[in-house]
Amino acid sequence: MPKALLNMKSFLPLLLLFILSGCYYDNEETLYPDSCTVPAQATFSVNVLPLLDQRCNSCHSGSSPSGGIVLTNYTEVMKSVNNGKLIGSINRNPGFVPMPKNNAKLSDCQIQTIQLWIDSGAEND
Repeated sequence: MPKALLNMKSFLPLLLLFILSGCYYDNEETLYPDSCTVPAQATFSVNVLPLLDQRCNSCHSGSSPSGGIVLTNYTEVMKSVNNGKLIGSINRNPGFVPMPKNNAKLSDCQIQTIQLWIDSGAEND
């Protein structure tokens, strides 16, 4: 048997192992980072605050938050929930400043998650 064929036979199992193990750790969030699933229940600490940290708090935190609006903790977020500005702004409703400013709108799923939390009583967990 030719030497090249022997090398190919020993290489083939390694190649198959590499190909099959390469997809082992893939998951939807890693492959599609903008994908979102509305949870059955939304909580402040698990669903809402991480989303605000990701999409809002680069501007709405620190010593001089944009518009004087802080979205880093429950008490401050509730101010924007109670006056309707949080939902009005992220939905980009008329009469509200569209947020995030100069950035893509939150996905429908992200907005629905925040709305679900509010509709469920906006509890602080």
